[in-house]
Amino acid sequence: MGKLIYKEIKNKDIKKWDEFLNQVKNASIYSHSYFERLNKDIIKIKRFFIYDNKEILASFKIFTKKNTICSGKLIYSPINYRNFTNQNRSKIIHKKIAILNKFIEIVTKHFKKGKLDLDYNSNDTREFEWYNFNKKKKIFLVENVRYTTVLDTKKIDTNINKITSSRFFKDCSERTRRQIKKSLNQDYQFKDDFNFEDYKIIIKKTFSRQGKKVDFDLNKNFEIFKKLHSKKLLKMYKTYQNGKVKALMVVSILGKNSIYINGGRISDSSDDYSFTYNLINVFYSLKNLGVEKFDLEGINSPKRGMYKTGFGGKIYPYFSMKFKK
Repeated sequence: MGKLIYKEIKNKDIKKWDEFLNQVKNASIYSHSYFERLNKDIIKIKRFFIYDNKEILASFKIFTKKNTICSGKLIYSPINYRNFTNQNRSKIIHKKIAILNKFIEIVTKHFKKGKLDLDYNSNDTREFEWYNFNKKKKIFLVENVRYTTVLDTKKIDTNINKITSSRFFKDCSERTRRQIKKSLNQDYQFKDDFNFEDYKIIIKKTFSRQGKKVDFDLNKNFEIFKKLHSKKLLKMYKTYQNGKVKALMVVSILGKNSIYINGGRISDSSDDYSFTYNLINVFYSLKNLGVEKFDLEGINSPKRGMYKTGFGGKIYPYFSMKFKK
């Protein structure tokens, strides 16, 4: 591997930007250009490719507001690493280190301050610490650590009727196994159905039950969902009972990766298993679509964390890094 170079990607090359995401192992839907519409009114966006000779090794974008780096209205802005195939683990680690070094070089050259919100695929902070050491100054500081849990579809086959004999089921907590069994004994129906009214009702109901107001623009979000859905990059899955929607989940599908975007259920009853039923059916549907990793996104509150970790996924940290030259 030679000396890495970089290039800023302008709007005229946006198709190339999105196409590269299909070559990324940790492909995140939040890197897709469609999600930029959430931020474009008040936030400036710079996109970068990192190259080894003519091969793109990674991409990332930086959001700025008043000349300060931020994540905009997204939970993070990841570094997207090319899927390095037929290479041993040591070589891949060294490539990621070189990419992260170039990322730090670009950030410190073009920007002065802000907060970098990376996903769990950039969870090694040593390069930032070593940069501080060499500069004899605390330029990068970990401001916040959050966590997510990721399910592996290798733990199931394609038949949900065999779920109780799967490795996935065995890895679930005792409480979650009970919920799964009870959900399968209800008269629920599962459906792939894209519809704004159901989405709006369930999201508002879910926030209301939690004593909160919806803190994002439902209409603007759905417009982005529509575009992603038309490209087969997003699905909306629902659980019905007696002809009525009981639970809903919106997930992305990009390469072999899926991310839970948002969702909820109508009832707050402890005897309502509609969301559990929805989640396990989504998991199996994603398996049938070729997805390998399903990121349940966020286990950062006690109730949500207890529920999601009950499905036995692998837990990963991801960082918010404060930056000031």
